[in-house]
Amino acid sequence: MNHAIEPPSPGPAEDGFTLIELIIVVIVGGLLISALAVGFVVVLRSAGQTGDRLDASHNSLLLASHFPSDVQSAMSVETTGATDCSGRANVLVLRWSAIEFPDAPEYVSTYSVISTDAGEWNLMRSICIDGGSPAEIVVAYNLASAASGSVAITESAGSVSSVGLTVAGAPSRADTSGYLVTVSGTRRGAL
Repeated sequence: MNHAIEPPSPGPAEDGFTLIELIIVVIVGGLLISALAVGFVVVLRSAGQTGDRLDASHNSLLLASHFPSDVQSAMSVETTGATDCSGRANVLVLRWSAIEFPDAPEYVSTYSVISTDAGEWNLMRSICIDGGSPAEIVVAYNLASAASGSVAITESAGSVSSVGLTVAGAPSRADTSGYLVTVSGTRRGAL
């Protein structure tokens, strides 16, 4: 006897998806899309805060690159609001010259809070040599107000030994508290 194996007979067509397969795909797809949406929202919310932190860090670096060396060189420190060098009311005036050379030029470095056309307040560093026109650079942007720069002076044996400058940044939409940066320098003679 010869038994031949017959191939299975073609059944109902299996084209397409079953209802259960379709429901599983929709549920898994919905989970993936919701996870991606949550991640996207987190990135968008933190972008503003990251920008604010970068701005505060930039201001700290600008101040730290100029202020300590100005204080270190200073032979005199004034906080009277004089308009020397910058032509504006200054938060701080620092003066120095090279003692070893009798005809050495006098340097005047000033820090003043200025208003921009956009209504923001910035801290401007101006430096003049022998009363010449100032070279200016903004060392802190977007301050909270015109009174955002404050100076703290430490004296030792009747003379200034160190100077600290604190600036308060304006609050933003992402960071409602603003930023606070304090930079200090010690005079060479005070070491």
